[in-house]
This record gives sequence, C-alpha cells and structure tokens, in this order.
Amino acid sequence: MSHILCIYCTRTGHTENLMQTISRKLGAELVEITDGKDRSGFWGYVSAAVAGLRKNPPAIREVQTAKPLEEYDQVIVGMPIWSENTCPIARGFLQHYGSRIRGDVSYVVTHASDRPYDEAIARLDDYLGKSHRLHLSVSSKKDDLSREIDGFTAKIEDRKESR
Repeated sequence: MSHILCIYCTRTGHTENLMQTISRKLGAELVEITDGKDRSGFWGYVSAAVAGLRKNPPAIREVQTAKPLEEYDQVIVGMPIWSENTCPIARGFLQHYGSRIRGDVSYVVTHASDRPYDEAIARLDDYLGKSHRLHLSVSSKKDDLSREIDGFTAKIEDRKESR
C-alpha cells in the first residue's frame, strides 16, 4: 500500500491527467475530490468562475482513501485556478481534512496563464494549518510538462527515501 496520496479536483480533466501522471511515477494512490456539482460546459465554467471568487470553500463530498489520512507520509493536492484563485474544492478539502494530515503536503496547481500564482498557493497553508513542503505551478499552454513533472516527482522521491 502506498504511503503517498495524490488527491485532486478538476473541471476539464487537465488537472486529473497531470495527477494521474504524477501518481503513476510515484506509485501513489489517486483520489478525486468533488463538491458534487456538474461543472461541465458553459454553465459549469460560469459556476466555477463564481465559486472561485467566493472566500468560503464549498462543502465537499466525503473523501474515500485506502487508509486514514494520518497514515500517509506525503499528500499531494492537485487543483486548477478558477477566477485567479485556487479551486475552492481543494480549499474545502484542506479546511475540512487538513488537521488530520500528519505527513508532508505539496500542491500541484494548473492554470492557463504565465503567472506562477505563488501568493494564491501560499494562502492554501492557512486552510491546511501548516506550511506545505513544495509546489508545482504549471500552465496548460505548455506542450511538454514532463521536465516540470520529473523535477517535482524527484523531490518527492528524495523525501520518501530520506525517511
């Protein structure tokens, strides 16, 4: 059983694809988080944009993992940017479950901009209640994300081996 959990939310599937690649490389468990709302199509985009502007995260569906969150050495939370903010579903996960995570937490943030979103990523720690270990901010405009993914997973592997 893996000691690494990759957990993500997605609207278009881009974040899901990226997290699938990362989980495969790390041999990690992969779990999707959701608030149960259909965010596909034009109206889904609009509702995601509005949700991204809200300060309070939505209630999310119960997260089902192979073992309790306290038992993972690493938790990697993947999320898109909605309306210049990190996805509120991921913020809801961190707010609801963050205090139960004992291991390191890292973030993977996907977006369609050239901005790195460092400030928005740093604010995630307020929901988590502790500092994250590292993060990866990637633009969907890039054709080849393999170098960024390889660098990120190498850092995760380095930490795993040092335990």
